[in-house]
Amino acid sequence: MELVPIKTEDEINREIAAKIAAAMPYFQCVLNFGELLDITTHEILLTLSNLNPHLRFETDRNHNLLITMPTKFNTGKANAKLTMEVGIWNKEHELGEVTDSNTGFVMPVTHSIYAPDVAFILHSKLEQLDTTSGIPVVAPDFVIELRSDSDRLKNIVAKNGGIY
Repeated sequence: MELVPIKTEDEINREIAAKIAAAMPYFQCVLNFGELLDITTHEILLTLSNLNPHLRFETDRNHNLLITMPTKFNTGKANAKLTMEVGIWNKEHELGEVTDSNTGFVMPVTHSIYAPDVAFILHSKLEQLDTTSGIPVVAPDFVIELRSDSDRLKNIVAKNGGIY
C-alpha cells in the first residue's frame, strides 16, 4: 500500500491557481450588482481585495466590478521595467510621485476605481490629497497601461473611460 502525502490548504490553492492560469491565458469577470451593492466606495473594494489576495479588482465607469487574475511573469517584468524607468526620470526631476500597478485611484468624474500599470502625480496635486488612508480621489497626470498579448483593447479602453 502506497502512502499519499497530505497536502496543505496553501499547496492545494496554488495547484488550483496554476491550473486556472494554464487553462485560461486571459481571465476577466465583469459583475454588475445594480442596486444590491454600492461598489463606488473604496472600502468595499479594499475589503474584497483583502479577502481575495489572489485576484485583482477595479471598477469601470458603469460601476461594474472587474475581476482579473494576477499578471504573468513576463507582463510583471515589463511592468516593473516601466515603473523603474518612470521612477528614474522622476528621481532626476523631482516633480511628483510614481506608483505601480497595485495603487488604485478613484476617478473624480466617473467614480470608477482604476489601477494603471504606472502612474505619475504632480506634487501640486498630491498636496491637496489625503494619501494616508484608502484610495485617493484623483486622476493621475500621466499613466501607462501595458497591453499584453492576452489583453483586449476594447476592455482597456472601457476601463479607462473610453480614452486612449
